[in-house]
Amino acid sequence: MGRFFQEVSPQLSPDGRYLLLPGLAAYPPAGVEGTGLWLIDLVEGTSRELLPDGKIATWSPTSDAITYVTGDTLYSLSIAEGAEPQPLFQHPDLWAPYAKWSPDGQWIAALTSSLEGTDEYETGYAATYWLVPTNGDPARELSTQAAGAIEYSASEMSWSPDSQFLLVRNRVFDLEGKQMSTDYPGRVNWLPNDSRLLATSSDGMHIVTIAGEEIARINDYQYDSSEHTWAFSHDGRRLAYSLPRTEGATVAVYDLERDESQVIGAISGADFVGIESIGMMRWSADDSRPILSVYRVDKSHYEIWTLEAQPGGAAELLLENAELVEAVPYP
Repeated sequence: MGRFFQEVSPQLSPDGRYLLLPGLAAYPPAGVEGTGLWLIDLVEGTSRELLPDGKIATWSPTSDAITYVTGDTLYSLSIAEGAEPQPLFQHPDLWAPYAKWSPDGQWIAALTSSLEGTDEYETGYAATYWLVPTNGDPARELSTQAAGAIEYSASEMSWSPDSQFLLVRNRVFDLEGKQMSTDYPGRVNWLPNDSRLLATSSDGMHIVTIAGEEIARINDYQYDSSEHTWAFSHDGRRLAYSLPRTEGATVAVYDLERDESQVIGAISGADFVGIESIGMMRWSADDSRPILSVYRVDKSHYEIWTLEAQPGGAAELLLENAELVEAVPYP
């Protein structure tokens, strides 16, 4: 269920003006109608339906178009009124969650998946990664990898900020399809401003190169697999992260330039035991405080809190009985 909400979360355009709000996909056999893909203009305060069916879509770097998969076709669609979807690539085994526009605008990354092998007892899949040029040239097969029987999620594919590398299912490839990475110590994600990676594992959090060399160790806490909650500030200079449950509902901030971590405080005091976990985390528009969703065991509901990003920072309850879906700065 958590993966489902990640896939249909609002997508802010790179220029901060528009919000892409995906609805539910139609399922005619059960009589379920789609609830549409909506565009919200945060400047004008208007909204309109882009597509009649819910889609998992991502933005172009210029904020004037989106890309998405429907059936066996990858499309781009201008957000201008009256625009028609433009087919870019067709394949019978396309997976809808994967359509990622490169930051330089030249490529859209896509994924196809098929059964691997012919042995009736084999359950693995093969995933093929594709680079689709946005100028209409033919798509290029990047690499084929064993996928295994694990869940697919749009968050498993992302571009490096310089558009030179593609991270897919915890492996990094260059634009020629060469795998540049080894087995990382845990799950990795790109840093916001360069081609280094944040690695999160049961042995803590650290920053590594594409080759897997450790550059900086953020912490040595022992985490359970589901405990990692973190968010980069909008300027990419700081990382807010939760400590393990054994440390209470506590948040720290790591300064990437200073290579320094500081505990900024607990959500509601060190003696507060009603919080089961810290969920989604984001930053305020001015990067002065993290915003986070916490689950209250004693009340059986979520709450949304903020915490000043300095040691001893004051915590403030924003909303009770509410779960954080996204935090969007007004332009």
